[in-house]
Amino acid sequence: MDTGERPNAGSFEELSSLMIETYRHCKNYIVDKEVLDVGCGEGAQDLFMADVAKHIHGIDYDEGLILENKNKFSQAKNITFYHMSGDQMTFDDSSFDVVISSQSIEHIDDDKRFVREVHRVLKPGGIFICTTPNKLSLIPEGEEEYDAPYYPYHFREYRPEQFFGL
Repeated sequence: MDTGERPNAGSFEELSSLMIETYRHCKNYIVDKEVLDVGCGEGAQDLFMADVAKHIHGIDYDEGLILENKNKFSQAKNITFYHMSGDQMTFDDSSFDVVISSQSIEHIDDDKRFVREVHRVLKPGGIFICTTPNKLSLIPEGEEEYDAPYYPYHFREYRPEQFFGL
């Protein structure tokens, strides 16, 4: 499914600067860890993180993209891709040390269920890294706050207190 927002990057360096900085920061938390990347997209960030992680598990609801990733990264021994939605994961309880959701929670219909699923699949003491656009930063200067998402493929956008209230 084309969300109109997927990075079209052949390599990690071609991702947006926001994504590059996010995943560089994530590397500090994933050394020798079992990692779940929710909304993995084209997987360039997973290849970037694979050199320090024990194993990267990338999920995305776009089945065609997952099939492409499986072919493109078939030589990577510690990356596995799954066709799956973040709010209906089939992983066992306590499977991951770290769960990363970078710019994906706003694309998941049932965000509360997603957060419960993340809690379920995280090991005790695990880390959840989640980034999403700040709704306040999306309001054009001089305009009032709006109820509907600014981007058409978002189910919602969060004010900081809404996001942290999940």
